[in-house]
Amino acid sequence: MRGIGMLNHQKENAPTQDDPYFDLGHLFERIVRSWGASRVQYREDLSPPTADLSMERRVALSGTLNGTLVLRSSAGFLDWLQAQRGETPLGRYPKEEIFEEMVSLFCLYLFHDFWQPLTFQIGPIRPQPSTPQDWPGWPPHASRVLWVEGEPVEIRLWMKD
Repeated sequence: MRGIGMLNHQKENAPTQDDPYFDLGHLFERIVRSWGASRVQYREDLSPPTADLSMERRVALSGTLNGTLVLRSSAGFLDWLQAQRGETPLGRYPKEEIFEEMVSLFCLYLFHDFWQPLTFQIGPIRPQPSTPQDWPGWPPHASRVLWVEGEPVEIRLWMKD
């Protein structure tokens, strides 16, 4: 498995060359900046605590990557998404569907960064509502919290062997 970048932007926390690592924040930032975000901040945790990460979607990854991806956000982030997509064809859809489209796009970015031309496979990408009870029973292999335009977004990735 090939790494995608540093798990966070501090050299002292960079994994060794032999360890796989994921830069979930960088991938997500590329998407939200292309959708108009100007303020993106990285956080180690959700502090100060946020009252609401009620929008949560889980995707079972299969193919070149096998695992589970979860994206959670505040209702305010969905409002921002809808405002950003308002003048596009995607703006005709409810904000929950716009969020699911962003989750699907994020999955495609993640698969693309693991591109292996001879063995590349991608299973269906179906974002499903979930709660923490639906998550795998072990710590994620990678996680990241970002604040996009002042709204929290949490990304977690669990890989299967």
